Amino acid sequence: MSPRDRAIPSWLLVPNLDPGARVTLPAEEAHHAIRVCRARAGDRLTATDGKGSVARLELEGSTEPAAARVLVVERVLRAREGWVMCGAPEDGRADWLVEKLAELGVARFV
Repeated sequence: MSPRDRAIPSWLLVPNLDPGARVTLPAEEAHHAIRVCRARAGDRLTATDGKGSVARLELEGSTEPAAARVLVVERVLRAREGWVMCGAPEDGRADWLVEKLAELGVARFV
């Protein structure tokens, strides 16, 4: 399998996804892609801007700060909204819970 055929399964949060543009990945996203997912130059990444756009990126290098080329951008409409109702989390887990719910695309947390 060539590096260009290898897709990294994790999603990244990257603002300003314009087709054909070169973007510098935010520090946390670059760390996750390169150190955690072990992405290399030429690997394909999936990113969202958090506003409904989903893009395929091609990683240009495997050192931080990392840059990627935006290959394709699609606008994805949310089919349904997810709501979660939960009791108060204990021991400082509220931040973790809200972060995970946001990653899942939950629209409302009560």
